[in-house]
Amino acid sequence: MKKWKQTMKRIAAFGLTAVLLVNTVPLEVFAADPAGAGDDVSIEAEATGAGGDVSIEAEASYPAFVQSETVDGVKITIGAEEGVFPEGAVLSAKKVTKTREEETLEAVEEERPGEQNVAASYTYDIKVLDKDGNEVQPADESKVKVSFKLEEVSDSNLETNIYHIKEVDSEGAASGEKSGNDKADSEEISDGSGADSDSKVSENTELIAEKLTVETEGDTATAETDGFSLYTVEFSYNDLQYVMPGDSEVALSEILNKVSLTGEVTNVEVSSPELFSAGKNDSGEWIVTARRAFSSEEWMKITINGKEYRITVTDDSDTMSFADLQAQINGAANGDTVKLEKDVNWKESHPGASGDDSNPLEIPSGKTVTLDLNDHYILYKGNTASPVITVNGTLTLKDSKTDKTKRYITLADGRATGVSDSGTLSDTCIEVTGGFIAGGNNVSQNGGGVYVKDSCMFTMEGGTIVGCKAGYGGGVN
Repeated sequence: MKKWKQTMKRIAAFGLTAVLLVNTVPLEVFAADPAGAGDDVSIEAEATGAGGDVSIEAEASYPAFVQSETVDGVKITIGAEEGVFPEGAVLSAKKVTKTREEETLEAVEEERPGEQNVAASYTYDIKVLDKDGNEVQPADESKVKVSFKLEEVSDSNLETNIYHIKEVDSEGAASGEKSGNDKADSEEISDGSGADSDSKVSENTELIAEKLTVETEGDTATAETDGFSLYTVEFSYNDLQYVMPGDSEVALSEILNKVSLTGEVTNVEVSSPELFSAGKNDSGEWIVTARRAFSSEEWMKITINGKEYRITVTDDSDTMSFADLQAQINGAANGDTVKLEKDVNWKESHPGASGDDSNPLEIPSGKTVTLDLNDHYILYKGNTASPVITVNGTLTLKDSKTDKTKRYITLADGRATGVSDSGTLSDTCIEVTGGFIAGGNNVSQNGGGVYVKDSCMFTMEGGTIVGCKAGYGGGVN
């Protein structure tokens, strides 16, 4: 019995000692990370006499982050691994105002390759906010993924590009993104556009666009980024060109195949219906019809799946009509130079702007113009008795090309009827070097090549007038 009592006393003494130890052992012993414990656990103790309270607090966690928000039908998703965003963080995404979008597109234009044409573009202000509403950015070296789900991504006619728009100061340093996840940092972070997404760029800063590497799958485009502010998703296509065969009808499907466009066509516009036109035939098929030869650069705008594509159209003919040249003369301002880029050949099958392409060329009254042959020729072959050019104003003729071409002109009864790159000199074949005017047939009047009306002026600084006939002055009168 005595031995049992001694044992109980020892136990009581040991317990008292343990209580005393709890109140006297330094706090650091409990704050130490126990072996095998996670990094996010800390232990804090505060002594308050013998009955001191012990509290245990867990540090803020940074779980994996995946959130989406839909803006005007576009699903925007942000994804990040553990350790990037604090628990309770939320995604914020909205479209920017028209003014803000124009500013961002100016920055994108500087980064976009020159041969690309924009079919559609969307700009968003994207942020991640902590539970208190403060904006947070990924820590240094942290990467997150941003994705956009919209139908244009799956359109095979379009290339998808994603641009990250940043605001930088005058020294080139980013002013709209700071790393870190604590509240102190987040309070200083802007969204890359100032106080809010609608404000203008400040005087000491500018917007720059960074083109991100894009991966596409179905209707979703994804890019890796290092921060948040403004993002532009742009859909573009390369320059499209088509050479129109002269005097022909071409199925639009053939043209689209040439320029690698697919899809349902709902509308077609052309720059100059008098040169070529587009419409549906009785079978409902789109047909493009060449009306006459042209030397100008024209266009055709085609709407496919709601997107408009611009195709540059040129004529494969190596000659232009009298009507084409007359239109250029009429459109020239006083003192302008009309420079030939093709030979000018009369063709009965090409109706002129004023009805018949057999009409001679005319310098209108009051018009002063210089006609630069530029090593090309003007050949009139009409049956109407007329000069090649009638001057009712002031005309200067020249040939500015230094490296001139040698050609052979076929004659019939002294009048030029054809031009060739080769020939044998004879009474019916003559050689001419450089640009020339030929084929005038003003046999009942004066001036076969150029006829100058009273009180008008013609100056010849270059070129040749040859193979023309007239009652008087076969070349000029």
